[in-house]
Amino acid sequence: MALALLASLGLVSATHAQTPRFIEAGEIVTGEPGQSQTSDLYQFVGVVGSQVTITLDTPGHAALSIYEPHGEEMTSATGSGTVTLRAVLPLTEAYTVSVSRTDISGTYSLGLSATEPDLHQMFFARGMGYESHHRDPDGTNPYIVRSCWLDPGRKMRRIWPRGIEEHTLGRDGMEYIVSTMGGGEPRSVERQIRFEGASAIYPTARADGTTRYTKIALDLDTARVGPFGSYLCE
Repeated sequence: MALALLASLGLVSATHAQTPRFIEAGEIVTGEPGQSQTSDLYQFVGVVGSQVTITLDTPGHAALSIYEPHGEEMTSATGSGTVTLRAVLPLTEAYTVSVSRTDISGTYSLGLSATEPDLHQMFFARGMGYESHHRDPDGTNPYIVRSCWLDPGRKMRRIWPRGIEEHTLGRDGMEYIVSTMGGGEPRSVERQIRFEGASAIYPTARADGTTRYTKIALDLDTARVGPFGSYLCE
């Protein structure tokens, strides 16, 4: 955690003592000289599946962190001179950025850019990093699925009670899946995701040779979302 690291070195305060300043995608703002070693906070509204790039230009060593809507740190970056932080957003929500610097005597510039995701990118990224709560089709046996990015926006891992799936997003909505569900040797699966209105339709091959089609709303069911776990797979 970048902010915690700088705080442990006595370079910044681990507390945030200000109201966040709003920044929009495509905007570059100027940060003023600081009065104390507290981090500057900014807030923006982002769309699920969008890749945001935050660029900080400042003298001396600095850290950037991005926090998900409930206040947990998603990811961070440190460096000197120019610090760049990229993240794929898991929800359509408000996010917070913290800027921490060792040299607070001068000004700095902070820029934010964001891509416009297509439906496949939105569906692929939804809820990434969060625990999701499920039950068997008959409503019994609750279980938790965890997810994390192997390559943000392109490849991710889902950890189920029965095994692990690694999904890669290809062109035109193709998903390439390597699964160890149920044990045994890893199995490779390809499936085409299509959309009807605000729902994704994806096929699952059954053992008897038939195909089951599952419809999932693009809007995430927040009642099934647990705490944020990890942005990147460890």
